[in-house]
Amino acid sequence: MKHCVLALFTASLLTVWPLFGGTAFSCTWAAYHNGKASLVARTMDWLSDDHMAVKGHGRGLAVKAADTPNALTYTAKYASLRMHSFEGHVTDALNDQGLQISVLYLGGSELPAPADGRKDVSCLYLLDFIVSNFATVREAVEAVEKINILPPGPGQLVLDGPEGRPFPLEGRRLPFHLALADSAGDRAAIEFRKGKLQIHHGRRFDALSNVSQEANHALDGSGYQPKGGIDPLDRLARARVYLEDMAAREVADPRRALLAMRGLLASVWAGTEEMYYPGTGGVFPTIWGALVDQNALAYYVSRYNTWCTEKYDFTMFDPNKPEAVALKAPDCPLPKVEVSEK
Repeated sequence: MKHCVLALFTASLLTVWPLFGGTAFSCTWAAYHNGKASLVARTMDWLSDDHMAVKGHGRGLAVKAADTPNALTYTAKYASLRMHSFEGHVTDALNDQGLQISVLYLGGSELPAPADGRKDVSCLYLLDFIVSNFATVREAVEAVEKINILPPGPGQLVLDGPEGRPFPLEGRRLPFHLALADSAGDRAAIEFRKGKLQIHHGRRFDALSNVSQEANHALDGSGYQPKGGIDPLDRLARARVYLEDMAAREVADPRRALLAMRGLLASVWAGTEEMYYPGTGGVFPTIWGALVDQNALAYYVSRYNTWCTEKYDFTMFDPNKPEAVALKAPDCPLPKVEVSEK
């Protein structure tokens, strides 16, 4: 039976993974909560530098969440720290209530068609909508169920594709899903499958990669052992093994838990020369990884091309000013490598 489960899982994985001639990019997200420790680890993997910058967004910012007559408008209730990737698009965020959200790739996704009687929120503003207005996962998922989530328009979301070719994302078949966690330990995965919104809500949803929750469930009781690869199944399994070990040892001290989650982050980190699938030529390294302390309200960011950890928190900007402020990262160049002639 376990072999059947694994075979079905592998088949489902391959059917949702057609991108760039058979390869795909990958990210991993994991959440841990025990005692005073409430932490998230995530990687951002892509085939080129996303030029991620961190900004502090203050309370009181006025937002029109879509370019439609039916757009939702709001004023930010909470301040937030945000990761801006790919020329300004938010891929990760933490608000001053400890609510954290990440966007990860998920092939085969399809946004629902708009419904009458609901306000419009562009997917480009979805993370903003959530961290600006809600303190808990439950509040966030209940609100998401009541809005229309619209795809980006032509030219609004263009990533760097293979060999520098533009990779536009538009239309309802937008390949992403969301992971949410709050400081009380609640979690959720938000997915869009076959044109329907799917919300998987509860503490058991503590790890995501680039497979749907249906595929994620196939790991339960399958006996699958991680093999050290960077495909989504392997990264997901490693993250879950790590979280299970931390929970079994009851790691509750915030400092110890943060160090342990740094180990989890390292275990799912893809090297800059590591192929996604041998023989495809696709290399999708981890561009940056982040540890999020939801109680201390801080990000710890490591990048593929620097030599230190950058810390960002709410003391670096005025959270009461309705403005977005670029936060300066420390200067952390790679060490100079001396090559011996011997």
